Amino acid sequence: MKGTIKEKYGIHIRQLSMYQHTYQCFQTPNSFFLIVPVSHFSDAELAELYYMSQYLQEQSDPYVSVFIFTKEGELTFEHEGKTYALLKAAPPFSNRAFSIGTELAEFHRKGRGYPYEVKEAGRIGQWKDLWGKRIDQLEAFWQRKVHTPPHEPFDKKND
Repeated sequence: MKGTIKEKYGIHIRQLSMYQHTYQCFQTPNSFFLIVPVSHFSDAELAELYYMSQYLQEQSDPYVSVFIFTKEGELTFEHEGKTYALLKAAPPFSNRAFSIGTELAEFHRKGRGYPYEVKEAGRIGQWKDLWGKRIDQLEAFWQRKVHTPPHEPFDKKND
């Protein structure tokens, strides 16, 4: 991977490591980078994600990761038959000025101002419906548990 990054971006990597057991990452003296597998995204989805990240960066979001183009101007690169994107990210141990909840609210406020229709990466806009369905599932599960009599002596209440 180091050689591919050097070839495609001209960035010399001293050491690759893992970020939260998920993505390969590396640091340069001034930046932190994530190597993200994107084979499961279409080119149109990646383009939308790129434009969203650019918009959020223009809105001064300090934690949004930004796509880095290859020397050939490509959004992605190939390595061992898989497609990846290189993202410049906020350092993982930055001192945050606000609580995570406040930052999340600010992120959503900025995101609501995104001026373009999201077509390809539509599942991003579906989080509210998906979360609502999950809450409904959990409530139905607990309602069944509450109204089902115990089957085992251990579960029965001793008065």
